[in-house]
Amino acid sequence: DVIERLQTFAKLYGCVKYFHPSDEAAELDWDAFAIYGAKRIIESDASTDFISLLEELFDPIAPTMEIIQSKSVSKSNIFFSKDNYEEGSNIVRWIHIGDGQFTKSGRYKSYRETISLKSIEDQNIEKICIQINKKQVAIIPTVLQVDEGKTVPITDGKNAKNLENLLDISRSNYIKSNDKPYFAIGNIVNAWSSVKYFYPYFSYKESIDWNNHLIKTLESVLTKSEVNTSASLSRFLSFLNDAHIKVGSPNKKLSFPGVSLDMVENQVIVEYTNDDLLMLKGAKIKKVDGEDIYTLLQKELPLQSFGVKERGDYMALRSLMGKTFGKPSALEMELPSGRDTTVTFFHWESYSRYNKLGSASHEDIDLVDKSEDLVYLNLTKLRNAAFKESLQKLKSTKSYIIDLRGYPTFEGDHIENFIGFFMNEIDTADWLFIPRVSEPRTKKKPEFQYNGSKWKVDHSYSGGDSKIYVIINHKAISYEESNLGYFKKKE
Repeated sequence: DVIERLQTFAKLYGCVKYFHPSDEAAELDWDAFAIYGAKRIIESDASTDFISLLEELFDPIAPTMEIIQSKSVSKSNIFFSKDNYEEGSNIVRWIHIGDGQFTKSGRYKSYRETISLKSIEDQNIEKICIQINKKQVAIIPTVLQVDEGKTVPITDGKNAKNLENLLDISRSNYIKSNDKPYFAIGNIVNAWSSVKYFYPYFSYKESIDWNNHLIKTLESVLTKSEVNTSASLSRFLSFLNDAHIKVGSPNKKLSFPGVSLDMVENQVIVEYTNDDLLMLKGAKIKKVDGEDIYTLLQKELPLQSFGVKERGDYMALRSLMGKTFGKPSALEMELPSGRDTTVTFFHWESYSRYNKLGSASHEDIDLVDKSEDLVYLNLTKLRNAAFKESLQKLKSTKSYIIDLRGYPTFEGDHIENFIGFFMNEIDTADWLFIPRVSEPRTKKKPEFQYNGSKWKVDHSYSGGDSKIYVIINHKAISYEESNLGYFKKKE
């Protein structure tokens, strides 16, 4: 069954890519290999010896991987043993700090760690055991011996060269094949392996049936003769419910019109516009380029990964509004006056400017003293000098409204310098703890490595016992969550 074969390939792919430390695996173009492997499996038939195909694919990069009979599995062949190595030798294993994308420097990085054989305990290093079928399993070592700076055993050079030539051909056909099922599945296998081992929301990750989700996606893609790879990958990743996830081509830059749309009370409206089109603010959108806006949204929403519905609506609208630079979009709308009109916008804005429409920076006010009971603070517009001048009066204020829409900064700096005013106790919270992953255990939380960053809150002032109200929106949810963490003990 081709689904079962692709599922097995995906399991082997992720384990060998991230945890088998051979020189050959470290140097492989894994993107090309995922697509090439998916193609070979899809094009094979029932008469193809699947075990031989797997060995042909993986022997050049993982020569110590074994496929054995399930009944032969025992502690002796699934646990690392010092007895198999010369005394005084060194071994190597993968260490991933963060996302497992093999970058060599920075906060997120991957490297192969060389350690002496005598420094480890046998029982701490278990080989990877993957069920191939009812009768056979694959055994993949996660450590290898190093001899004169090279991992051993060294693979057959001829086989490795042949695989590299085949991957060159695969790369050269990317543009011709990006609507083929095997191209989409290669990308899905790649993404599945990455999020399975490195998605950082561990309590959620542990509840996911990874195999079932992969199977459903493979079945969906294989029913089509032509596939939109970007849409397939987006739909596949949407189950993670994380709005940080975006799918697109690094070579395809999108531009946006000078108008920001939002969903308000189940209607798509013009939220903000450039200054010369202010009369459109509040208009209800009916169609985009002749198509009903709500029909378009129903198609686009399943392609978005999000945690709250408002964020999903925003992302779907953003996706609909993104086009090639200079392209037009005709928006049919009902103006606040009740009159229908069609306005054509050209896509000349960058995403960063489009995203700022509707943020606090578009309010004209910085600090509004409504009374001693209530003060509004716009961090994007508020200057430190003006803030300090008002401190004495602010200290007696009973309630504050803090505007966190968009990504506000306090005089161009992180807003922790401002937050200290409201804190009653010292809080220099450590943040950005990064997972340190060295084994493929999706049900086990990894170690964490602290990256040295702190939000150093200035406690020169005290906000007393005032109440704090916060204006947020769905354009910067994680940023707002990070800042609101400082207020978690306050009302």
